[in-house]
Amino acid sequence: MYQECRHIMPSGAKCHSPAMRGMAHTPARRAAYGQSRARKKPLKLPAMVDRNAVLVAINQVFDAISSSTITPRSAGQLLFGLQIVSNNLRRPGRPPQPKREEVHQRKSRKLNAENEELRTANLELRTAN
Repeated sequence: MYQECRHIMPSGAKCHSPAMRGMAHTPARRAAYGQSRARKKPLKLPAMVDRNAVLVAINQVFDAISSSTITPRSAGQLLFGLQIVSNNLRRPGRPPQPKREEVHQRKSRKLNAENEELRTANLELRTAN
């Protein structure tokens, strides 16, 4: 069973349209009766740099739930994301890999150094003979 709109038409008949959940009127009549939903401040979470920041963010989500600032579905999505962040902070991944160009330059330097050592060793052998 749904709740009907409480609006009374000029003829005296009831509206009979379904009311918004938790409201007394239809969306079209909501503004006329002063039931417009106020704009709520967006939830500003801290940067997720460490586990303490995750705990602060979780507390902010719980405060937003208790003050009905966010919906339970949004809260669930935020808490799931915070769980993923928390798991990643607990087990840091591999260190960032160097770029291919840097690896190529290192290998080139190493090969050049080895070639130079071979040349000097070869020269020393020639001069010794």
